[in-house]
Amino acid sequence: MSEDSMLKEPIKILEYKASCPVCGREGVVEDFIYEIPYFGRILLTKFQCPHCGYKHSDIESLEENDPVEITYRIEVPGDERALFVKSSSATIRVPEVGVEITPGAFSRGEITTVEGIVLELIDVLKFACESSSDSCTSKIQYLQGVLEGKNRLTIIVEDPTGVSRILSSKAEVKKIRLKEGKQLLGE
Repeated sequence: MSEDSMLKEPIKILEYKASCPVCGREGVVEDFIYEIPYFGRILLTKFQCPHCGYKHSDIESLEENDPVEITYRIEVPGDERALFVKSSSATIRVPEVGVEITPGAFSRGEITTVEGIVLELIDVLKFACESSSDSCTSKIQYLQGVLEGKNRLTIIVEDPTGVSRILSSKAEVKKIRLKEGKQLLGE
């Protein structure tokens, strides 16, 4: 696709009202089509409730993709800066700390960095481990060590929709069989 044929700005294709999952009052959903280099056309959906402030966004590929598994290793300082596009159906596993993030009903797609995912893991562990168990504390310390360049980390992303990407030459991407992709989708 040439640069001239790419959408420079998102195009709003739909706007409608929906109930807020938090307060139950009416909010606004907007759907946009946008073209992103390396990914093609995507559908960007955003919801905002003017009453309670709840926001939700998601991205979906409008392109046909095969299910993928991405393995990315943080080995030296700077590796954590790779751009990460995560679909709402992606599962993330971090073997060094025994953590798996599986998609749920309120999962959302996002564009962040690998560092952003590590920071999110730290926040989730802090919240989930308020009892300050030694296991949780050691996982948080290990992840903080990764951000300080002291520890290595492997991130494995399994995406049945094939939308997720880590933009780095270090990312190992392999297609997974359709059967495995359907299992990830719960079919």
